[in-house]
Amino acid sequence: MRQERRRNNMSIIRKNEKDRVMVFMDLCNVKIPFENKEFRHTRLDYECLVNELVGNRDLVAAYVFDTEFPDGSNVRLKEELSRSGFRMIERPYDENLTEQKEVDVALAGRMIVNAARDLYDVAILISGDRDFCPAIEFVQEYGKVVEVAAFSDSSSYRIVNAADSFTELDSVPMARFVEDEAYGDAGFIEMEDYITNSGNVKGEC
Repeated sequence: MRQERRRNNMSIIRKNEKDRVMVFMDLCNVKIPFENKEFRHTRLDYECLVNELVGNRDLVAAYVFDTEFPDGSNVRLKEELSRSGFRMIERPYDENLTEQKEVDVALAGRMIVNAARDLYDVAILISGDRDFCPAIEFVQEYGKVVEVAAFSDSSSYRIVNAADSFTELDSVPMARFVEDEAYGDAGFIEMEDYITNSGNVKGEC
């Protein structure tokens, strides 16, 4: 089971199967830990990740935000995500910026606007970037719950404290082992075992 770290030892927040859930994923933030050569034979299963985080609740939509690079990086992955039902939101690459600020603004804006329009009850933000703290606070002011999921070593303590609950992705089954690098960055291979970024074998999702 995945581990959740909350701001307090006890929380009045309870998950309800009737909750409408929207997922907002910062693709770059999720992919970075797997770009290490130690994990060159792993491929993320984004559907499995989202299913684990949403559980039995009603998934309204799952957004993926990323930079549109001139060299076409991640094109195969993004096409696969779109075919799987994810809503891709891209922003142009700016060589004058060292960070993907426009992508972050797009994610924060969509999360706030959809909360204001009452399109969901729970937002699951997949990113450990503290820049999203103001957006989380705005969404909570609309009476919405914000759950944050990210890797423990890339999560700001500020975003952990701002969220209603925090899930460490280190313990979530979300990747699968592949032997052939020719599969490229899409990597949706039919295999039974999933591994976490800590290297532990997890059961089938």
